[in-house]
Amino acid sequence: MIKMKHSIIPTFILSICIFNVAEAQVNEIQNNTTSVTILPGSINSTHISNNVNALNKDNLVLGKDALLGYSVTGPVTSASGNVVIGHDAMNRGFNGNDNVVLGKNSGYWSVFSDRNVAIGADALYSNSPNSGLGNNNDDNVAIGYHAMKNFWSYNSSNVGIGSLALENPSNSTVSVGFRSGNGGADRSVLLGHEAGYTGGFYNNVLIGYQAGFWETSADKLYIENSNSSTPLIGGDFVNDVVSINRPISSLSGTPNDKFQVGGNVKVYGNMAITGSRISTLSDFSSDFALNDQQFLVFYVGTGGHTVTLPSALPFVAYEFKIINQGGGAITTSVPFRTGLGTTSQTIPASSVLHIISDGTNWRKIN
Repeated sequence: MIKMKHSIIPTFILSICIFNVAEAQVNEIQNNTTSVTILPGSINSTHISNNVNALNKDNLVLGKDALLGYSVTGPVTSASGNVVIGHDAMNRGFNGNDNVVLGKNSGYWSVFSDRNVAIGADALYSNSPNSGLGNNNDDNVAIGYHAMKNFWSYNSSNVGIGSLALENPSNSTVSVGFRSGNGGADRSVLLGHEAGYTGGFYNNVLIGYQAGFWETSADKLYIENSNSSTPLIGGDFVNDVVSINRPISSLSGTPNDKFQVGGNVKVYGNMAITGSRISTLSDFSSDFALNDQQFLVFYVGTGGHTVTLPSALPFVAYEFKIINQGGGAITTSVPFRTGLGTTSQTIPASSVLHIISDGTNWRKIN
């Protein structure tokens, strides 16, 4: 038999001791240079930690000071049904129930907070141990570094996915994307990298890269791929206004215009209009230039003035009605067609000129 010196080759012995124990026992795997002993209680136990909360109430805890449950009166044991993994994870969660918390410092101040999922370093951390902060934050899903980090009291029913997503107090909001909703929001949907970053609003729907980045007011719609305040598609939920390429701040100023477009519109196909056309009514008594906001205008001067017509090209199928109630004839800046090969530029007194654009010329209708 060959004997080997103990000083040359360290001996590691794993001994499993199986015997009946009269009382329940909990054991830890310790650093040991000579042997490791695993007792039956340790094999069967789910308490992979040694603090009081880990040993009670059906909690599964792994990590230094995880679910420590410390309060001003010392460790307490009210937390139950939690899965907590990570250094200092849910450290102060002495009365939180049915939470899944994974990551260093995640859910750190989750006191009286139930049914949350926090995955990522400092996710659902809550930024202060002071009076009540971190209390009663229920039914949240925070996934990502610092997601929902600064939630205080009664911030519930949120989904924040992405690093620094929904980092500040919010309620009933879905925020997906890096730093999306970072400033916090209520009852909103934010989808995209830094969508709704500034925050502090409610009832907004912001979709796209940096959509609504600077927005702080409520009840707005943005579909945009930049931080522009003139989104491709925008809306005002209070007034039920939808827009294309219009400044969001201007929509509430014209609440009766339910569909607004910033730019020219070309319709491919048929367009049916039910109801009367609404336009700006204007009186003029001197030279006057028509624009796309006017359909019906009245001349009330003494005559001899000029009405400037816009180019027919961008105004295809657009109509103007000019009513001369003045004391003399007026003229148009360009001729309008009155028939086959005939044109005119005169609008006599006490007459009406109704014209339409064919894309090249203005044509008289009446």
